[in-house]
Amino acid sequence: MAQNKQQNNRTIEGYEIIHSIQLDDGEVIFADNPAADARYMVCDCAWDNPFGVDIHSNAVGSADYFEMMKEFAHRLSGRVAAIAAEREARGIPFQTLTADDCQPVKDVDLEGRVVVLNPQSLAPEFRSSIIRSRSAQGDSAPARPPEGARCSART
Repeated sequence: MAQNKQQNNRTIEGYEIIHSIQLDDGEVIFADNPAADARYMVCDCAWDNPFGVDIHSNAVGSADYFEMMKEFAHRLSGRVAAIAAEREARGIPFQTLTADDCQPVKDVDLEGRVVVLNPQSLAPEFRSSIIRSRSAQGDSAPARPPEGARCSART
């Protein structure tokens, strides 16, 4: 999701985030601190920790706006390339599943069945049939969908 300065007043170490785009399992951030020698900063952000808090890494800074914008674009391009490579490696074309492909389930044991997630609950890059459908196996998936979950299964 792209965000701009009017929508976003998050800060990192005195830098105000003016652009952020979430792709795959993280976010690329472009931030500004007019008081800093390196006024512009680009960094990565991930949430893959037990508390789901922002973890910022790979920060670089410069007084040159265009240098940092080039870095921002380069990081986004790298994430897009990684997503494309993963899809190609799996040998399955990107295909969005529709409601016609699924059946709603409630109080059904899902173990060993393919579970499909509602696409609106996922970021766009995770809406392919590759990502949205998973086999519910063992302890890694619930045997029954949680109350209120919008879950579908295909038999």
